[in-house]
Amino acid sequence: MKKISTLIFCRDDVDKTIKLVEHVLDVSDQIVLMDSSNRKNFSKLEKSIKSFPKGKINLYHTIALGYPDPMRAYGIGKCRHEWILYIDTDERINAELKKDIRKIVNNPKCDAFAIKRYEHAHLSGEKEEFFTWQIRLYNKNKIYYRGLLHEQPIVKGSLKKLNDKYCMLHIDELKTKGSKRRDLEYSLIKKYYDRLSYKMLNERMKEYLEKLVLPEDKKIENTTMGRIVLGWMKFYQAVTLKKEHNEISTFDYFIFFSMIEGAYVMKRKDIKYLFGEAVPTVMNDTKGASKFKKEKNSDEIFEISKSVNSQGIIRYLMLDKDPVVEKLNKKYEKSRQGISLLMKLLEDRYKGNYP
Repeated sequence: MKKISTLIFCRDDVDKTIKLVEHVLDVSDQIVLMDSSNRKNFSKLEKSIKSFPKGKINLYHTIALGYPDPMRAYGIGKCRHEWILYIDTDERINAELKKDIRKIVNNPKCDAFAIKRYEHAHLSGEKEEFFTWQIRLYNKNKIYYRGLLHEQPIVKGSLKKLNDKYCMLHIDELKTKGSKRRDLEYSLIKKYYDRLSYKMLNERMKEYLEKLVLPEDKKIENTTMGRIVLGWMKFYQAVTLKKEHNEISTFDYFIFFSMIEGAYVMKRKDIKYLFGEAVPTVMNDTKGASKFKKEKNSDEIFEISKSVNSQGIIRYLMLDKDPVVEKLNKKYEKSRQGISLLMKLLEDRYKGNYP
C-alpha cells in the first residue's frame, strides 16, 4: 500500500492550519507544514501540533515570499513518501475522495491525478457549479513546476482526471480577505508575471485552457478547443510577422486578457460575471501591462520575466537546493518579507548578487 505525504503551506493563521490538519489527518501518513509566520505565530503552531500523533507532522519555518509557489520544491523535498496531496488552508477534499484516496494512488498506471476544484464553495458543502482542474495528487518523482505564479505542475508520466464524485472545495469562508497592502504587493509581482513574449503568450494560453478543459491522455493542443484557440493565435502571429521572443503589444495584451476572461465566462455560464468582473479585469490588466512597459527599468524586468517563465522561479532562484533556502532563511529572517523580498531576490539573481 502506497503512503501519502500531505503538503500544506501556511502563514500567520494557526487556527485555519490546525483545522486543515484535522481534516487530512486520517488520509495522511505524513503532514508537512511549511510555515512562514512571524516567530510568535510559529511558536503557537509548534505548540498546537503537539496534540497530534508524534512524528506524523513535520513543521518547517521558511521566509515569506508573498505566496507559496517559490518554496514548493523545498516543501516537496521534505515529504518522505512518493505520493503527495498538495492542499491549501482554504481548501477541503470531499468525503468520497477522503474515503478512496488510498485506492486511487495505488493505481499502477497513473503518475498524477487532476481533481475538480469548485472555486466557490462553503463549509456546509454547498457549492457553485463553476470548477477548474487542479493537479494536486501526484507522484513527486513524476512532476516538476516551471513558472512564476499559480501554475500547474508539468507531469512527466501519465495523468488521469478523477471522476465527478471526487472533488476539492475552495471555501469562501476560509479565503484570505483582501487588503490594500496585499493587493498592492500582488500588483507588483504581476510586472514579472504579466510581461509576455509571443512564445510565453502561447504557453500561458495553454496553461489556462488546461485548467478549464483538461484533456485526458492527450495534449490540449490536440483537442478541438486547443486546435482552434492555439491555431488562431499562431496564424495571427505569423501573418503579422510577430517574433516569438519580442514582447507582445498593448493591443495583444488586451486580446490575451479578453480571451482568458471570455473562457471563464463561457465556463461559468454566467452573463452577470461578464460585466461584473470580466470586463473590468480585462481593462485593469491591460492598463497595468501598458504601465509596466513604460517603467524606467522596463527592459530589465522583461528579461527577468523571460528567464523566470522559461526556467521557472524555483530553478531561477535555485530554491530546489536546500543550502540556498537555508541561507536565505538565515539571511532574511529579521528583514521585511513578502513580495518585496521576492522582487529583490529576482533582481539580485539577474545582477549576479545572489544568493
